[in-house]
Amino acid sequence: PAVPALREALVAPDPALRANAAYLLGVLKDRRTVPDLRRAAIDDADSMVRYEAASALLELHDASGFAVLVGGLDDPDARRRAKCVDVLAEKTRERFGYEPDGDPAERAAAVRRWRAWLAARAQDPGVAVEDDEPAQDGGGRATATPGPTGR
Repeated sequence: PAVPALREALVAPDPALRANAAYLLGVLKDRRTVPDLRRAAIDDADSMVRYEAASALLELHDASGFAVLVGGLDDPDARRRAKCVDVLAEKTRERFGYEPDGDPAERAAAVRRWRAWLAARAQDPGVAVEDDEPAQDGGGRATATPGPTGR
């Protein structure tokens, strides 16, 4: 019952409300919201909304969130960079030496490694998103998800 209101909140004027709505849609794991979250992840003017939407997409086993989060590793705000790398690390079990408040040269090298990982992943789209429970299809039924591949 919360999904329609959260979908509306995803386009509200307040970016904090939009970010919270994206987060909660990821918690609810309702696959019907994937198109809404994709739009927010790509088009929202606020980077935190984009990162929350991308994180929610990964919770829904939609790998399109990876590119947004890898892009966020260059965000000027260290807290937002931390959000991105923490979600990436949770889902991939990798950090590639990235520290959100680390030396800029070391951070840039780590971002190149993340981009190389993303490019390699594009060549092998079967790489699974780590999660401990499947997303729901809106009717409370679990959707099929591939298992972890160890990457």
